[in-house]
Amino acid sequence: MCIGIAAGMGKRLATGNPVQNWNTGAMRSVGRFSMDRLKFGNITWLQNPEIFQVNAMIEPKYTIHPDATISYQGLGPLCRVIQGSGVFQGKDAVRTFNALSVYMAAKFVGNLIHPIWGTFKVCLVQLKMEQSCREDYIEYGFVFREVDENGMIPPLPENKP
Repeated sequence: MCIGIAAGMGKRLATGNPVQNWNTGAMRSVGRFSMDRLKFGNITWLQNPEIFQVNAMIEPKYTIHPDATISYQGLGPLCRVIQGSGVFQGKDAVRTFNALSVYMAAKFVGNLIHPIWGTFKVCLVQLKMEQSCREDYIEYGFVFREVDENGMIPPLPENKP
């Protein structure tokens, strides 16, 4: 059994609505034109992703005994997967996409800073270009996994009894 939470953000965000910070619970007003841009390491997104989704899961821990009885052991660690998609446009589109590729190849662990949902310590685990690369326009998708205090990616929860 998994307990899951999802938070989405993108073009559908209403202008001027108060939004709760994912980590601190603080409320702030955001407007479409005043919102800061997404950041990871030393990369600042040229345009914010159109889709930004946070999936949080906690797996209950069980022990299966030799006599086939099952005992509940408590809850495991929080596991967050951050994914999204969008478009890089402009003269730095290819450079920005390539910089993300370098971070992924290096297995870089750093802060993903979202202007609304706060900061996540993550590793980029999937990056895709969703069309033929043009010099000034790239459609992309990404998946980040949150890391623990030791910089390790916790396993995703499995659905077990």
